[in-house]
Amino acid sequence: AVIGIYGKVMTLAKPYMLLNELRGDLMDITANSDESLRELSEHKVTDKNPYVNPQPFYNVIVNCNDVLKNFLIMKQTNKMKEDEFRQRYSDVGAIRSWVYLQLGIHFGRIPYVTDPLAQVSDLHDQSKFPMIDLGPLIDSLVKFTEALPFLENYPAGTNLQTVVDGYPTSNFFINKNLLLGDLYLWQGQYNKAADRYKKVMEINGTVGESTQFYNQYKVSNGAIAPPLASISYTRALDFSSLNYEGNSWRNLFQRPSDVEFNYEWMWALPFDKNFEPQNPFMELFSPAGGSYLVKPSQQAMDYWN
Repeated sequence: AVIGIYGKVMTLAKPYMLLNELRGDLMDITANSDESLRELSEHKVTDKNPYVNPQPFYNVIVNCNDVLKNFLIMKQTNKMKEDEFRQRYSDVGAIRSWVYLQLGIHFGRIPYVTDPLAQVSDLHDQSKFPMIDLGPLIDSLVKFTEALPFLENYPAGTNLQTVVDGYPTSNFFINKNLLLGDLYLWQGQYNKAADRYKKVMEINGTVGESTQFYNQYKVSNGAIAPPLASISYTRALDFSSLNYEGNSWRNLFQRPSDVEFNYEWMWALPFDKNFEPQNPFMELFSPAGGSYLVKPSQQAMDYWN
């Protein structure tokens, strides 16, 4: 059930990317883009635009509601151990909060549905579900997510720390402290947000001397070999001497090894050509084998240079 939920989340990759980035400063349309993408880019969206259909997001939410209900039943009937329940219920609950955060950001006023019996088609009857604005939605998400019984990563030894279709699952699952940090930011609780982000950065403890301690989820000074994806300079304290080559900041964007990948990335769901769902980014971005529909904006390239 848990892995199935994440499979559903992967179907949101295309609308997640386009709604967040094509409407922002760093992505733009190409000459190949259709009118729907142009509308998104120019903030002139019509009702018929397929990219602003919230149904894919609610498909995930309805599945989460069903799984959460059945996890409670499994716990009550002793078909799931207490630790198993706490970890899995919290994971799926956090996914639902993240999807609702996306809906709130993009649509503003939305139906907030936690009823496990609801179907996506039911949402057309607005008399059944209260519409909620972004502010109250954030408050509800914070209250629910704070109360989840397990806010850390799946511990080593659980059967969800495994390999699926050749991919280690350690980065599959949402980081609940990071999610709470984001929710606190939207709520304006900056000290609480900072506390959660500090928890994320201290995944290896508050003291230590290992390479992992200095490098995972942190920007180290590169003194601990290898420097991995650290910001590094040719001359100490000379910010004009940024090191563009070798193991340095550019490894944030290209992955030469699994070690560096795991030191930087907190959440990654892999697409594979042999399995559904298909990777939407080849079609969107690639001139070779895709339709090249979106690209970095000129502003993004100017900033990069």
